[in-house]
Amino acid sequence: MPANGFDSLLISARPQFPSRTFALIDWENGRMEFSVGTKQADGIVAHLVHSLDATHMMLTVNRLLSEGLYHFAMVHDSFGVHAGDIDVLNRALREEFVRIYSEPVLQNFFKELWEAHRDVDLPALPPPGNLDIRQVLSSPYFFA
Repeated sequence: MPANGFDSLLISARPQFPSRTFALIDWENGRMEFSVGTKQADGIVAHLVHSLDATHMMLTVNRLLSEGLYHFAMVHDSFGVHAGDIDVLNRALREEFVRIYSEPVLQNFFKELWEAHRDVDLPALPPPGNLDIRQVLSSPYFFA
């Protein structure tokens, strides 16, 4: 086990792979695993989307609780309440979604990445579109 007390250690390596590669050394099991950096980088979009979905779910649940609803079922991006509470759920889903995406989410994420990794050459963001996110509030279809 390393002197720092950690059970494993992450080190940089560059064997035959042209992109950044990392080796994870598991001291307890005496094995070494390699992870290709591009695969990690490719996963960032999915992780961002999942975190935003989770944020939307958390805000919706908090909203439902604040409105006196205590019986609901949620899995990933599926929401359920008793039939008599569906109007409250529909309104809360839309309002919390608008609350999140009224902010420049992608620009804020890009800024955080750039500030944390100034040595990495990040591509420019595409220009924002002209969608009025508040239209979600009156949309007849939003979540199933």
